[in-house]
Amino acid sequence: MISTAQGPSDESTRIFPIVLLVAFLLHNAEEAISYSSYRELSQALIRTVFFHSYSAPSTHSFHVALLAVSAVGSAAMIWARLNPSRPAAVMLVRGLALLMLGNVFIPHVPAAILLGGYAPGVVTAVLMHVPIAGFVLVRLQRASAA
Repeated sequence: MISTAQGPSDESTRIFPIVLLVAFLLHNAEEAISYSSYRELSQALIRTVFFHSYSAPSTHSFHVALLAVSAVGSAAMIWARLNPSRPAAVMLVRGLALLMLGNVFIPHVPAAILLGGYAPGVVTAVLMHVPIAGFVLVRLQRASAA
């Protein structure tokens, strides 16, 4: 990868936002599709382990929240794609990659273990977020160190 004194090349900051956005949106779609099937089980588990009075959001509320998060993430990555030479673009890309990677371990993998093997979003979190966000973070780090 070509890098400049300011950080990663425009080449990498042009493709990374799109790749991250696709993985992010596919993950949110998996959560949207599977949430209603796991809502009651998740609620019972959280009530037992953490908060006795916890009430999981309705499917409609969860979908609205997912749409809002998806819109914010999309706007950020589109802006980063359109402004690849701006330092804020690199920060946004790095931020979403870190968020996606962290989201694998809090809550998806532990939730899947506690729910007996699957939790909404765990498939895309493990199969897409780990390799894609990990690759982007490593490449951005190498470019900024060069």
